[in-house]
Amino acid sequence: MSNTKTTQVHFNETILVSSPENLMKIEGIEEDTAKALIERAKEFYIKDQEDISKRIKDLGLEDDLINHKGLTPGMLVTLGEQKILKLSDFADLSSDELTGAYDIVKGERVKIKGYLEDFALSKNEADELIMSARNKIYKD
Repeated sequence: MSNTKTTQVHFNETILVSSPENLMKIEGIEEDTAKALIERAKEFYIKDQEDISKRIKDLGLEDDLINHKGLTPGMLVTLGEQKILKLSDFADLSSDELTGAYDIVKGERVKIKGYLEDFALSKNEADELIMSARNKIYKD
């Protein structure tokens, strides 16, 4: 998800959970406008969720990964785009691969982008997601 798309989604989600009364506190927004904004945010949210669900299906993610607790639909799309389609693929990752890290390449410090870096996932959260996947995959 691009930063603009992410910002738009957060903006729409904020409006979605707002009441007309709260939105009317913003100068220039009347009740009809507030209600229209909330309705448009609902429509956008529903369409966006449908698009994301279709994208997840089109990418071929397996149910065990889709149903892994803690992964959002946006994260699933991002993982699928990186060909991480199964829970076992996910379990084989490191937290640095999810959150990003720095490495030394030819004597220079280089930023390595993480697959889920745009989702503000902490290293601890990434570790927990990976370890719970490993517990499911390798427990037998």
